[in-house]
Amino acid sequence: MIAELKKPSDLSIDVVSCESGFFIMIDITKCKDQIPARFRETHDYEDPSDPAPVLKNKVYMEDGRIPLDLAFCRWMAVERKVIMMPTSLFYNPSSPFRVDNLVRVCICKTLDHQIKAAQRIIGHA
Repeated sequence: MIAELKKPSDLSIDVVSCESGFFIMIDITKCKDQIPARFRETHDYEDPSDPAPVLKNKVYMEDGRIPLDLAFCRWMAVERKVIMMPTSLFYNPSSPFRVDNLVRVCICKTLDHQIKAAQRIIGHA
């Protein structure tokens, strides 16, 4: 999956190298401007007629903005049909270690599922 995510992409992402585990971390810092404004600027981004809405979790960073990782994960879920985990939600909102530039991608699926997900993430599906 790491090899797939490192292929040329329409996203400016960096895959964080790891030794083992059930997740791959992706640094999304460079793709901030690629995330559509409707995901970065509001929690009310869904079409009310959508039969399968994404559950809303109105979370903000200390400076009042929507976490970048949450906006990215919502964008990927809605438009590319890939579910990822925003890491900023694992921290206490006032933690000095809280960041919002990393997302987790689960890799404990079949290789076929991993490749399909990676291709959707990088815009090849």
